[in-house]
Amino acid sequence: MKNSIFSHISLCLVLGYFGGVAAMDVVVPPALTDITTEILHQQSMAQTFVESKYDVLRQTAKLIPANVCDGLARFLSDPRARRLFVDRAKKCIPSWPVRNRMKNDDGMRTQLLEAYEQAYRQRTKKIVLTQNEEAMLLEDITQTYGLTDFDKKGHNFVFASPLWPGYLVKIAKYRWVDNDAMIAFPYQLISRVFYNTELNTFISENGYDKHILYFPKSLYHIPDTPEDLNDDNYIVVEPLIPCPSEEENLHRFSSMTVSQIIGSGHLEYFIRGKDVDAIIALIGVIQYCGLWSISPTNIFLLDNGKIALVDTERPGLGGSEWRFFFHQDHAEISRNAASGFDGLIADVLKTKQSE
Repeated sequence: MKNSIFSHISLCLVLGYFGGVAAMDVVVPPALTDITTEILHQQSMAQTFVESKYDVLRQTAKLIPANVCDGLARFLSDPRARRLFVDRAKKCIPSWPVRNRMKNDDGMRTQLLEAYEQAYRQRTKKIVLTQNEEAMLLEDITQTYGLTDFDKKGHNFVFASPLWPGYLVKIAKYRWVDNDAMIAFPYQLISRVFYNTELNTFISENGYDKHILYFPKSLYHIPDTPEDLNDDNYIVVEPLIPCPSEEENLHRFSSMTVSQIIGSGHLEYFIRGKDVDAIIALIGVIQYCGLWSISPTNIFLLDNGKIALVDTERPGLGGSEWRFFFHQDHAEISRNAASGFDGLIADVLKTKQSE
């Protein structure tokens, strides 16, 4: 019954711990006082939640093979790598979407951001590198360790290397700063591990592992840094999944649908009966975790027929959205899932090539 119904359903149904700045470090304009107080309260709730998951998240390190740990320790002990990835003050950038109550006063936002960055650097004793220094260091260690950068223009460093064969390492480039009060939220990178853990539990409990690839993501603690869970002290380690090219990937997904002319020339798409269970599993995962970014570059149909979801990062933090980073309510999950469905339908499934 399930197959007969779904095969005829249109696809259209379908900041860290304060961000490292004490209240006295930045003079907040009076108009922002209430906003700042509200954001700090919500950020405190998020920090409490992260601390409650401390043991669970740190346990993921046990999943990293010993040879990979050894390679990472060697890499991060190199003064050049340490200077670039550990000691460097991360650039602070406004989050998205930009829906803040100060949008008509860019001068005030710029002033706050500059004040925040200065306070952050002073508190953490981080060094400031010029763009040219960063580029030279990156080129140098890339040649030394045979790094392959999988995301040169993204907001994380994503490296493969012979030092950690069969794995990818993700290191945060930036600190995301709330659009309203310029308070950073330091869990953007490590959110990948938390939500992947949640995702794997959901897949297992619902028997979706037949259709969705179950694979671990782990936190690796950077040696000689505090153990506080945040993007400054941990990097993400995950298996390197052999994925098809974007063109081949789109072809595989589009083959799961069939199109036909409806009524007065309207073109409609339908899921093929043999692929209904896989799509149901995928929809369930998107709904459960509120996966918001579904595109041909982060969801793959593998050679074994399983679907791999390689991007389990939460949305960029902006305006009021960040308060639900971990404490999501139903409306927030629904909005994220709706975005995920839009991407699944428009960017992945409905990309049939001309026949």
